[in-house]
Amino acid sequence: MKLSFDEMVVKIKEKTGLSDEQILNRIHKKSEELVGLVSKEGAAHIIANELGVDLLQDMHGACLIKDIKDIAAGMRSVDVVGKVQAIYEVREFQSQKGSGKVGSFLLADKTGVIRTTCWNAKTDDLKRVNVGDVVAVKNVYARENNGRVEIHVNDRSGLEVNPEGVIVELPVSPNPQGFQSASSLAVRKRLADITSDDLFVEVVGTVVQVFDPHFFEICPQCNKRARPRQETFACDEHGTVAPAYSCVLNLVLDDGSDNIRAVFFREQAAVVLGKSVDDLMLTRASRDALDALKGELMGQMLKVSAKVSKNHMFNRLELVARTVVRDPDPDEELRFLQERKQASQITPSQM
Repeated sequence: MKLSFDEMVVKIKEKTGLSDEQILNRIHKKSEELVGLVSKEGAAHIIANELGVDLLQDMHGACLIKDIKDIAAGMRSVDVVGKVQAIYEVREFQSQKGSGKVGSFLLADKTGVIRTTCWNAKTDDLKRVNVGDVVAVKNVYARENNGRVEIHVNDRSGLEVNPEGVIVELPVSPNPQGFQSASSLAVRKRLADITSDDLFVEVVGTVVQVFDPHFFEICPQCNKRARPRQETFACDEHGTVAPAYSCVLNLVLDDGSDNIRAVFFREQAAVVLGKSVDDLMLTRASRDALDALKGELMGQMLKVSAKVSKNHMFNRLELVARTVVRDPDPDEELRFLQERKQASQITPSQM
C-alpha cells in the first residue's frame, strides 16, 4: 500500500490545486533544506503535511510499511521494522488527565535511525526488548519533537520482538550518504576533519570552556517546553501540568587539531557533570553548586558521540551529543590510535 512519488504528487495536486511545477519546486526546496537527509518521497510527505494534505487518506485503514528515512511528521497507521540501537529508561509522570508512563528506544534500518516512544501500557513491552533485537512496530504515528521526527506507540499500536524470519541489515559503512546513524554507528574523527557532510561522529577532546547550564520547564508527558500561564505551567498539547525540568549544557572541546562547541541535554549533561539527573536538577537554584560543577569540569576529557549540526546564526559547526563517556579508557584509546595508524600505512598492493 506504499504510495509512489508520482501518486503523492497527484494527491497533493488534487487536494491543493497547485500545479505539478509548484509542487515539485516545493519538494526540491525541502530536499535541499534537509541536505539529503530524506528521500524525495520523504520530502513529498513533509510538503503534504505542511499543506494539510493527508496522503494516507483513502487507504482504508491499511498500514504503510516505511523506510525510516521516509517517515515524516503527521504520518499515521505506519508499520516500521528495525534493529534496536539504544534503550532509555521508563519514567512516570503526572498530568491533569492522571498519571502515566513513557519510555523510548532508538530503532534503525538500512536507511536511518528514529526515536520510538512507548506510552503507558506499551512501556511494559520495553521489558522484552534488548539492544540488537529486531523489532516490528505496527500502526504507529509520527510527529516532530524538538526539530526531529519520532514515532509513537500507543494502545492501538503493536510491538513484536524478533519476529520469525525477519532480518534487518544495517549498512556495512558506518556513515553512508543519507544514513542517519545512531551514536553506536558514529564515525571517529579529529575535530579538524569534521565537515558539514558528516551526520554523526565520535570525538575525544578536553573541556576548555564551560557555559552556565540552562534549566527550563518541560511537560512531563511529552517533554516539550511548558510555558508559564498565570500561576501554573501549561503544555500546548496537554494543558496545565506540574512541570518536570530539563537542562542544556554548552561547552567547548579541544583535541589538539581544533576546537568545537558541543551541546548536551539532560541525561548527557548529567553524565558530563558527574551527577544523576535528579541531583543535577536540584542544583538549578544554587549558584555556588553550579560554579563548583563547572570548575571541576575544566580540563576533563570526554568521548562524545554526536550529531553534527550547522549553527546558521554564527556560521559554524556544532556537536549535539547523543552519548558521552567521562575519562575514556586510555589503553583503549591508545589501541585505537595504533590501529588507525597501522591502517593508514597499508598500501594498495598490500590489500
